[in-house]
Amino acid sequence: MKRTGVASVLLPAVLATACQSTVPPAVALQQDRNKCTMYGITPGTQLFATCMMQQESDRENRRVANNQAVAGAFLGAAVLGVAAVAAANSGPYYGYRPRYYCGVYRCWWY
Repeated sequence: MKRTGVASVLLPAVLATACQSTVPPAVALQQDRNKCTMYGITPGTQLFATCMMQQESDRENRRVANNQAVAGAFLGAAVLGVAAVAAANSGPYYGYRPRYYCGVYRCWWY
């Protein structure tokens, strides 16, 4: 399989797995409850509801930051891959530059 074929198969699979949460919602909710009660906040109060919302917000921010890091890594890998292909496809440079001399009426190349 050519390199482009492998990349076209693996890239969507890795991107799809990078966006999925590893913690089920019920487990995340229980973890938030445990953390808020560990802080000494009584369940059923307004402060407890605020704590739960803050925990959910923190988890969402961590998920977004993780997805951005994964996307940045893929973008960096893509840029490096394009640069490597461009470097591999360019021929060697031997310092040849065309020289010319221009007279009054015309130019000569040598």
